[in-house]
Amino acid sequence: MLYLGLVLGTGHSGPTGRHLVPSARPKLTLDDPMIAATQFNWLVMGDPVNRAMFFGAVHLSASEQQRHLTQSVRVFLAAYRRLPAAD
Repeated sequence: MLYLGLVLGTGHSGPTGRHLVPSARPKLTLDDPMIAATQFNWLVMGDPVNRAMFFGAVHLSASEQQRHLTQSVRVFLAAYRRLPAAD
């Protein structure tokens, strides 16, 4: 089982965004990280790919992209977020 935490990363030219890294304070519990990564990929890419395949080039506005990404992350975290230990 792999535990990951979400941290802000920085690169040579400034912030590079959020990255999943091994963590002493786990945020996610993943029995199989490759399966989880594939699932996350298709949550993010599934709708845009389907729109392109079935309807041709479909442009999503910035707000539509953000809403889709937010919902994808919400579903992923619902599946893999580590729950606090019960006292």
